[in-house]
Amino acid sequence: LRPLHTNAVIFAFAGNAIFAGVYYSMQRLLKTRSIDLLSKIHFWGWQFIIVCAALTLPFGITTGKEYAELEWPIDILITLVWVVFGANMIAMVRRRREPHLYVA
Repeated sequence: LRPLHTNAVIFAFAGNAIFAGVYYSMQRLLKTRSIDLLSKIHFWGWQFIIVCAALTLPFGITTGKEYAELEWPIDILITLVWVVFGANMIAMVRRRREPHLYVA
């Protein structure tokens, strides 16, 4: 159960919190909305990864490496979802309505 708890904290809790914070702050900072299709693919893809981890870890389908227990197909899904997230962020920066970003 320890790998399940560790991955739940990292991916389900911290991952969702980071993504929510980035989406919230970027849309307000850039004065633009995120791309709806990419946001939906990102959200549901990440939730699917969490479900896959929650199903495989208790059944012992792991690599056996601490903090890297997920099998390679799930790792590939994680990479693809992060690429979608990055594409969404780049698209928001390109479509921004704020000409000058104030950074202190």
